[in-house]
Amino acid sequence: MLLAQSKSFSTFIRNCKQPKPNTSHYIQLEASKNSVSVLSRNNTQICNYSDFKADNQNEQTKKDSKPSPSIGPKVSFKLPRSGPLSPTGIALFGMSILSLYFYFTIEKQKIELKKSEALKQTTVVGNAKIGGRFELIDQNNNLVTDKNFLGKHFLVYFGFCNCPDICPDELDKIDASDETKDKIVPIFITCDPSRDTPEVIKSYLAEFNSKFVGLTGSFDQVKQVCKAYRVYFSKPPQVIEGQNYLVDHSIFSYLMDNNGSFVDVYGQDRTSQEMAESMKKLLTQ
Repeated sequence: MLLAQSKSFSTFIRNCKQPKPNTSHYIQLEASKNSVSVLSRNNTQICNYSDFKADNQNEQTKKDSKPSPSIGPKVSFKLPRSGPLSPTGIALFGMSILSLYFYFTIEKQKIELKKSEALKQTTVVGNAKIGGRFELIDQNNNLVTDKNFLGKHFLVYFGFCNCPDICPDELDKIDASDETKDKIVPIFITCDPSRDTPEVIKSYLAEFNSKFVGLTGSFDQVKQVCKAYRVYFSKPPQVIEGQNYLVDHSIFSYLMDNNGSFVDVYGQDRTSQEMAESMKKLLTQ
């Protein structure tokens, strides 16, 4: 190796430019790691020798050190074992939702139970100002007033024939009582007089107790009797004729004695058995 480099350097010296014969020159050598320069007296470079092999080796080493190109993008995916989107996190979130659901369901049941107990323990002091005069038309197109029921105990419910579920349920509770079939007159007064004609009410009540008296009238007549019994009702505004709609109304049945005086009130929370017991008390007085 050293011999080969010496021969190469000798060839380099022979190929250097010779100084002019009539000029005196000093020949100087300036060496670096991979090159040798021959300088004249006035520092003019005559020739230069570089170890191109070493340079080439360095360049080749740099090229070899470059990473090989990859084909296509390198994609990696790792499912997290912990964190908000991990299976454990999702399970904990689901358990939290279920816990909140059961908590609020139980609390709601407790509140409803307290309301029911409070209503059962409520005692009416004095005579409540519920009931009064009215003049309406029954399902057979006969004129009926409050005087028609003097001397009779009666139970009044306010609803409408297109009611999908609440009204039928309340009428079923009234229908289930033996008292309303024999000694107490069940009365249905509509809150939707524009649709509930006598014919419509007659067809509707045919599915319940045959003792039912169905009453309707003009809007003002119905409004007056609802006011007398402290019943709220509301129809959607700007209803087009023939359009289906629901009527919002109070959901109570009022037990009245044979003088037309208020005795008891039954809401949705009162069962048919509880209603029957209340009516029996009235009949035994």
